[in-house]
Amino acid sequence: MRPKGRIYIYAGGGPCNRNRFTVGTVEDLGAEGLTPTEGMALHFWCGDADDQGNDDPLLFEGTIHFDLVKRYWYALIDEGSFRHLSDDNE
Repeated sequence: MRPKGRIYIYAGGGPCNRNRFTVGTVEDLGAEGLTPTEGMALHFWCGDADDQGNDDPLLFEGTIHFDLVKRYWYALIDEGSFRHLSDDNE
């Protein structure tokens, strides 16, 4: 279940907090009609659940970048932007 206007990325962080694009990221970019560009700000999501086990996606913001040496896209997440979908509905 993808929240409208959101792009999937696993927010687990990688080396230097670089959250690499996954197949889901690329699929969501396509579904939103977006082509990644350096420094683009995006609204992200990843799967999560509430205390009762119900789906409650984690929402957050970030910017995307391309590593010219290693040749991959990644996102830098704004650590202060994390919230759950249910928080937006309160």
